[in-house]
Amino acid sequence: MAEWETLGVDWIRPVQSACRLCGRPLFGRHWRAEAEGETATFCDPDCEQLFHEYWLPRYGAPAES
Repeated sequence: MAEWETLGVDWIRPVQSACRLCGRPLFGRHWRAEAEGETATFCDPDCEQLFHEYWLPRYGAPAES
């Protein structure tokens, strides 16, 4: 299930999160959805759709580092 999520602002320990598809830093509100069996964050539903319809079929799952 996908939904909007709002990150709290913590000036001492900032949360560093990025969109799973485009890498844009996420602040405040972001789109959280299921991707490859785990929770992933995206800029918006369009990035999630592009991830599932373009990225995965073309490049497959990202390599684990």
